[in-house]
Amino acid sequence: MSATGLKERLIDWIKRNKSKAYSIRLNRLFQEAAQIVSEHPGIG
Repeated sequence: MSATGLKERLIDWIKRNKSKAYSIRLNRLFQEAAQIVSEHPGIG
């Protein structure tokens, strides 16, 4: 998924649920996962 696509999905989620809390947490998880895969490309 592209960064733009992820951003659009997170914005839609915020609009639907009227809360940023889950979107912020989900974005943090995506960032952590991307960092781990970039450090260890063999596991991705």
